[in-house]
Amino acid sequence: ISSPCYGAHDLDDGLHLLHLASLWLVEACESNQSFEAVNAYLHRFLHVHSNIIIQIDTDVKEDDEKENLTEDEEDPQKLKLKEFAHTIAQLREKQKAASNRLQGKMQHTICLLRHLSRMV
Repeated sequence: ISSPCYGAHDLDDGLHLLHLASLWLVEACESNQSFEAVNAYLHRFLHVHSNIIIQIDTDVKEDDEKENLTEDEEDPQKLKLKEFAHTIAQLREKQKAASNRLQGKMQHTICLLRHLSRMV
């Protein structure tokens, strides 16, 4: 998990790999399978690459505030960074939705167990 990108100095080669890994994690969250395993991979991915993800997110937000250029005029590297930041935002949403879905199932099960235990 640490080999796709070792830091900001490695973004030219590593950004594509980070983006692929984040796309895989989005797809895994959407699959509704192996929640614990997906979250373990997600935790490790974020633990290892959080600094670079935060730096990219900050840079993208600063660029959006500074420049109001059309997408045609932007640097291809900046477009890749924006796409990666968008994928990370998607990942955040999909993981939260999967977590809420599992929490709802657990809450439903607990309520059902309470109801059945009162019947006995």
